[in-house]
Amino acid sequence: MKHVKMEVLVEQVLNTLQQSGTSKKMLKDYRYCGLYPIKQYFSARGISTYSQAVADEFIIQIRSDYEKGKISRWKWSIVRRSSKLLEKYYTDGTVALLPLPKWEVLHNPLRQEPSPQQLSEDDNLFVLIYRTKQELSKFGYKAKTLSNYTYDGFDAILSYCVGRGVTKYSKDVIEAFVAGARANYEAHAMCRSVYQTIRKVATMLDEYHETGGLECGRVPDWGLRMPSMYYSEFLETFCRESVQTGALADSTVATARSAVRGFVFELEDIGIASFNEVTLNVVSQCVTKMAARYAGGLTSMLSSVRVFLRFLCQRDVTSVDLSVAIPEMIAPRRVVREGFYGEEMNSLLLSAESNASIGKRDYAIMMTAIQTGLRAVDIVNLKRRDIDWRSNEIRISQHKTGRPLSLPFEPETGNAIADYLMNARPKCDLPFIFLCDNHPYRPLKNRSASAMISRYMRRTGIDKSDIARRGFHSFRRSFGGGLLESEISFDMLSELLGHAHMDSAKPYLAANEAGLKRCAIGLIPAEKVGELQ
Repeated sequence: MKHVKMEVLVEQVLNTLQQSGTSKKMLKDYRYCGLYPIKQYFSARGISTYSQAVADEFIIQIRSDYEKGKISRWKWSIVRRSSKLLEKYYTDGTVALLPLPKWEVLHNPLRQEPSPQQLSEDDNLFVLIYRTKQELSKFGYKAKTLSNYTYDGFDAILSYCVGRGVTKYSKDVIEAFVAGARANYEAHAMCRSVYQTIRKVATMLDEYHETGGLECGRVPDWGLRMPSMYYSEFLETFCRESVQTGALADSTVATARSAVRGFVFELEDIGIASFNEVTLNVVSQCVTKMAARYAGGLTSMLSSVRVFLRFLCQRDVTSVDLSVAIPEMIAPRRVVREGFYGEEMNSLLLSAESNASIGKRDYAIMMTAIQTGLRAVDIVNLKRRDIDWRSNEIRISQHKTGRPLSLPFEPETGNAIADYLMNARPKCDLPFIFLCDNHPYRPLKNRSASAMISRYMRRTGIDKSDIARRGFHSFRRSFGGGLLESEISFDMLSELLGHAHMDSAKPYLAANEAGLKRCAIGLIPAEKVGELQ
């Protein structure tokens, strides 16, 4: 190890800086605010030769003074950079420094690996964060996304816990932090993106703590009520076995889960903690109360609860079949919903930003819905092999009915999808055409497509219309209405819409006002008996 006197090293650094063209003002700042204070620190300790360890001690002291507000950030930056200049010249004889990384980044514990002692500690918070972050890096997120998770999420949670003396994972403490973030967001003291990042990271920590892995699924809605552990176990078993046995379709499980959750909440509200306590009268009371909240979809709710109660009886959880308390028939509630008008569909298409990747995707989805009338679930499940570009056809097996369907492929739709595939779709091996735009790349869900259309409806003001609409399904209504206006046969209408039953086309007839007027029977004037002409 070479020995260089501090006085000599400081003067050599200053001379080299001057020769490299450093301005006089900057040289003065380095001399009197950075290099000389470091030299004085060495002299005060009786050390005449340069030592990086001693220089680092001085930097730590200066950093402490800065954090306490005793010196300015400018002074702290000059001293730190001066120390790096001494280290650089001592090492290779140059003063060519690259921009220094932020001190906060270098000394962030998330950038360091846990010690063997920390790894042996149960529920060590730092170890949990470290491992969760490592697992998260496997999903292929962009560097900026990972950075946001680190600084807005992991680092913020760690600082909050350490500031309160919490070094082991505590779900209650982290939930308190998230609740505080929610309060700041609602008070407009925190932006939505930071609040969402905090919620996502808190959810990931809890998931990794419980399972040792991550799935990066959808974060539950804020304030979502959860059933008791007893009810939750039966609910999850019911949903899982319903899919395995084919009792419920995949697309129906979410609806059934929601209905059954509402039913068990009614049980909890009246103090019933076990299905053994449920009677036929209790079931009738609960579904009657639930029915008041279902303006539509009452049949689906009753059907879901009925299937769940039969499931409990088959597993001998209940001594009697409580499903007999659910009415088999209810008065149908009919709402005639119309599709979008031509100018409204044009407004929706124009509102998609054609220069952005998401805009190209949304435009292609809407154009496909307008010209094919396909359901949202069938559009988001479209694969490359479903399109025959030579014969201009879309060939799919419908998700709802399982029936094959072949439709003509219009040029506008083809151009929109081709533009998205060639210029905007993320590069990945997934067979699906329409993907989420952020990592990890995955196919869209029909709920996401419906939410997308609702967003465009708000953007164009269509949501404020007095006409009853159903979001994405309104494209299908428009398509069916257009077919009726062109006076195609009823059989052809059902075939193009992919209906499994003829009755499914009746709502389209009810929305065809012009056709209904032509079918109306005129009034025949009536005369009273014996009335003279």
